[in-house]
Amino acid sequence: MTLNFERLPRFYKIMLCAQLSRIRNTMEYFSLLLKNMDIAMEIQGVVKSFVYLSYMLHVSGCFWNSAADLNIFDRVNWIRENGLEDSGLLVNYIASLYWATVTCTTVGYGDILPTNNYELVWAMVIIVFGVAVFSYILSNLSSQFIEITKSNAVNQERVQQID
Repeated sequence: MTLNFERLPRFYKIMLCAQLSRIRNTMEYFSLLLKNMDIAMEIQGVVKSFVYLSYMLHVSGCFWNSAADLNIFDRVNWIRENGLEDSGLLVNYIASLYWATVTCTTVGYGDILPTNNYELVWAMVIIVFGVAVFSYILSNLSSQFIEITKSNAVNQERVQQID
C-alpha cells in the first residue's frame, strides 16, 4: 500500500503538523526504554541527544517541504526549481532533510535555495533557531563525551590500583 499525499489539500498537510505534539509521549516512552535497558547513563544521554537532533532535523525538513505548498499563486518553490515535482514523497523528504541538515549545521552549500517568501521566512527561522538548538545539542554531546572519558579514566585508575 502506497500513500499518495499529493491529492490531499494543502491545508490538511499543514494540519498534520499538529500531530507533532504527540511526539512528547513517544519521547517519554523512549526514555523509559533506555532506563530499563542495561546501558550506562552516559551512553543513554548520548543516544537521547542524537534522537533529539534527528527529531529537530526531521521537523525542520517537514516544515521546509510544506513551505513549498504555501505559495499557491505563482507555484514557484524549491521543489520545482530543483526538478523534484515528479519525484515521490521519499525523494522530497530526503531532499528536505538534507536541506535542514545543511542549514542547521551552517554548512549552507546553496544547492537548495528558498524561492518564495514562505520559504525565505522558514529559512530565516531555521538559521536563527535551528542553529541555536543544533549548537546546544552539540555542546551537550561534547560534555557527555567528556563525562564518558572521565568515567573511563576513573575506571582504568581503579583497575590499576587493584592490579
